[in-house]
Amino acid sequence: MELAKHVPLKKEGKMNLKKWVLALGLIISSRVFAEGALHAHEHGSIDFEVAVEGKTAEFAMKGPAESFIGFEHAAKTAKEKKVLADTASMWNTNFFELIRFDKNLNCTTSMAKFEHIMDKGNHSEIEAGIKVTCEKDLKATKISVNLRSYFKKIKNLKMEIVGSETRAIKITKPKMDVTL
Repeated sequence: MELAKHVPLKKEGKMNLKKWVLALGLIISSRVFAEGALHAHEHGSIDFEVAVEGKTAEFAMKGPAESFIGFEHAAKTAKEKKVLADTASMWNTNFFELIRFDKNLNCTTSMAKFEHIMDKGNHSEIEAGIKVTCEKDLKATKISVNLRSYFKKIKNLKMEIVGSETRAIKITKPKMDVTL
């Protein structure tokens, strides 16, 4: 109970019941709020993060499934299952179509992950991650972010690059060059 450390609960050697109830109420309400926030999302908004260190870059992407596959329910029809499988395949095996690196860097991918995560309602998210390892240092390397070219329903693509410094970039075009 981290919050309890900051709220004095004793007054002259006796438990201050009002402060204890207040602290407990804040803890419970913050947990309920946090659990609800896990499922809140804005259609068309994607969070895209890149952590760069030396010759490696780790990418993580999260957003409403509708932005990637056009629906949020569990894939039911053969067409929906194909769309989901094709999108996962694009991320896992054709990542360099989505994010282009200079071929002279001789980069490879590993640890690819693409998940369609359902909540209890009729909403779902895509969470994806991948590690890129190159033969040369990635500092100041330009990459071409093509996510909006492939996923037309992405309207707001927020990219955060963490390396020697942290930068936030809004990707406003279907294809946009960014320096790592």
